[in-house]
Amino acid sequence: MLSLRDLPRVEVLEAEAKRVSTLDPTTVLAFLSVLIVAADLERPVDAHFARYGLSQGRFVILMALRRRPELTATPAELADHAGVTRATITGLLDALEKEALVERTHRTDDRRSLHVRLTRKGVNLLEKILPDHYAAIGALMSKLSKSEKKQLVALLGKMREGIAESTARGD
Repeated sequence: MLSLRDLPRVEVLEAEAKRVSTLDPTTVLAFLSVLIVAADLERPVDAHFARYGLSQGRFVILMALRRRPELTATPAELADHAGVTRATITGLLDALEKEALVERTHRTDDRRSLHVRLTRKGVNLLEKILPDHYAAIGALMSKLSKSEKKQLVALLGKMREGIAESTARGD
């Protein structure tokens, strides 16, 4: 987690930019702002899910299953959806299965292949959580107008495109 609490002054960055030609003060301030907000969001989000005995990762898996027509998916599909490794998805599924929120079954036509299904208990937990969850999101985003929220979504989408392109280039 980023421990930086205050953004550097523009004058400090402008002075540094004179020594480092690739430093754009506005870019650095924008980047640091995103990191700080992401870190600031992590605490209340983690606390919110902890009230329900969940982590953010477990919640993502439950929601991914909830959105599926049959409430099922393979572990590989869930790992891809959550952006985690196969080892990480196994740990998440182990914890969810221990709480009887999901169940893993072998396919009848291929015993090597698993399906994960959201259980009735998992569905009930989501139904209990979601009103509070959406209210918590609303509170965290309450300082932004509707148009600002739309603009933020668009801007962060552009950032994600840049990150994907940079990653593809191996930067």
